[in-house]
This record gives sequence, C-alpha cells and structure tokens, in this order.
Amino acid sequence: MTKDWQVELFSDRDLQSWDKNILKKSEKRHIYALARTLKLVYSLPFKNASLAIGLINNELEVIIVFNEDSTLKVADYKRNLIMQKKDYYDALQFQELNILNKFEIYSLANFIHDTNCYNYIYEYLIFSKEFLQELSKKNYYEYLSQQYDENGFNLRNYTWIGNNCDGIFFNNSDYSHKYEEIMEEIANFTKQPDKETKHIKKVAKNNYLFSHPEFEEFNFYLISDMFKVDIIKQELLSNERYHNCHNNAHDFASLYEKCTHRKVYIVGGQIKANETDYFYHSWVEVKRNEKNLVMDWNENLIMPKEIYYKLFEARAISKTDVNEMEEIINLTNKAGLNFKQMDLNYFGQEIKKDLLKHNILIKK
Repeated sequence: MTKDWQVELFSDRDLQSWDKNILKKSEKRHIYALARTLKLVYSLPFKNASLAIGLINNELEVIIVFNEDSTLKVADYKRNLIMQKKDYYDALQFQELNILNKFEIYSLANFIHDTNCYNYIYEYLIFSKEFLQELSKKNYYEYLSQQYDENGFNLRNYTWIGNNCDGIFFNNSDYSHKYEEIMEEIANFTKQPDKETKHIKKVAKNNYLFSHPEFEEFNFYLISDMFKVDIIKQELLSNERYHNCHNNAHDFASLYEKCTHRKVYIVGGQIKANETDYFYHSWVEVKRNEKNLVMDWNENLIMPKEIYYKLFEARAISKTDVNEMEEIINLTNKAGLNFKQMDLNYFGQEIKKDLLKHNILIKK
C-alpha cells in the first residue's frame, strides 16, 4: 500500500539566492550538501535545530532536524526537501547514527578550524560525544570542562552570540551582499587611498566623493587620515584592522571623545552578511557639524549614518555613550567581574542596572 508523504521543497524557504539556485540544480546539491547543512543548521530560524548523521543506502548523509508547529521535521539539502521526521525516516530508510546539538557542532567547528582536519569531519560527526569527552578530559577547550565562567555566564551559550559563532562553517557563498561590488570597491580604496577608483575620487584634503549610478552620491572620510603615527596608519590601511571590532570601537570612541569633547556613542549591532545572515559588529556614532556620522575602525571609514546603515544594512542593538561605558567598566571592575568588551557593548546598561539594583557592590 502506497503512503502519501507530505513534502515541501527546501528551496521554498527563506534562503539566500545562492542556495536556492544550488537546490534547484540537482547535479550540484551533493557537492555542497555537507558544508551548507552545517552552516544552515546554525543560521536558519529553525526551532530547536539539531544535526542528524546517518545512512541511506549505505551512504553517509547529514540532515537538519527541527521543531515546527509542534512537529519534528527534517530538512534535507541534498534532496531539496522538508518532511515530517517519522515520514522521512520511514520513506528513505534513514538509519540514524548520531544527533548533534548546536553546542557540539560549535565545538567541533572550533577544533576542525584550529587543526585544519577537514578530511575527518564525518568521523567527528559520528563520534562527536566520545570525541568531545576526550577533549574535555584533556582540557583542550575551557568551555568543555566547565559550565560557567567567572561572571556566571553559561559557557554553552557561546553558540548564541559571539566567540566565532557567526563564522561557524561559513564558506564563500555566504559573503554575497546586496551592495557587494560597491562595498568591495570602498574596502579596497580604504587600504590604498592614493589610488582613485572608478567611482571614488578625492575632492578636498581628507575628503572623498563616492558616485555610482546604482547608489546615491555621498562624501566620506578615512580614520587613517586622522593619525600621524605610522604604526596606527599602517593598521588602518591593512587587513590588520579587522577582527577586533568590539574593542576597536570602544578604544577609538574613548580617544575621539577626549580629543573633541563631543558626545560619542559605542554601538553594538549587526551588519548584513548575506540575504539571511548577520554579523555581530560594533561601531562608533557621533554628531559633527550637525551631521550624524558613523565611524567604523574596522572599515577605516567615517560616513553619514544613513549611508552606512543603508550600505551595510546595519541595525543597532545597543548604544552607550563613552562616559556611561566608562562608568559601567568601573562598576564591573569594582564588583570583581571581568566582562569582555563585546558583552559590555551589547549588555553593559543591563549589567549596570543589575549591579546597582542588587547591591552587589555593597556586598563586595
């Protein structure tokens, strides 16, 4: 007796166009299935998503298991389908070997990245629990052998924000962006500003004009033009300026406020990575000559706020002025706490309220 299976196309979900194109081309799905499944189990808004690895016709397969409408479902990238889990396991005779949660995937991703052992990824996925247990015994990663850090943060929540979770199993396809070509031209120019580009030219000292038929015209400035110290200029004009945005935003905001005496804000927010994913990122905002500006050390850019938000598809989560941030840092230090700057950029005001509300400083 033939059963009626309820089947949905994975490509009908809210995916970036790159994935949609691959999913519609059956000859390429198997090439990208592993990498994209590992990535999408993290980035898609699936409820209680986990990764299942198992066998179909004696071939190893990876699928996403998630909860939707109180029903367990499976998303299969290789076959471009979504089905109820029980129907999928029955119809394809899927033999489950292991189920991994996001924390396990995050931990394996860190180890694979650190050791460059991509050839053994299937073995790590199949024996994840045994493998991570051994890493924990050897204290390879601190968060595997203890549950909370010195501030009481659950280390297993590192998979939610920060600590490289944005880059978990990213591959090149993820870096497509609405204004990708424009951003690339600006990024290249900010490293070699002595070379004018097709759409960028210098119009005055330390003043640059961007003009493109598919984007509005605007003037911008380079943070590197503000410094005379060679080592700082060299950092801003190179890739060395990347990867430390939360600390960079705080340090630059503090310096700029001391030099100008303007009210400067440290912003913890997100910028678009592609059609569906965001990076956590920090930048600086200030009002100068009646204009709202964004200063982004990692991009070596000073530009109108509305242009920055449009170009990077940015959204602010928390804004803290420099003086309040210094107050927050002093309070946490006095309480004997040691938060990372990223935590303070996003949650500093809440941390401050909690410290004062619960009289933690008095107890200390």
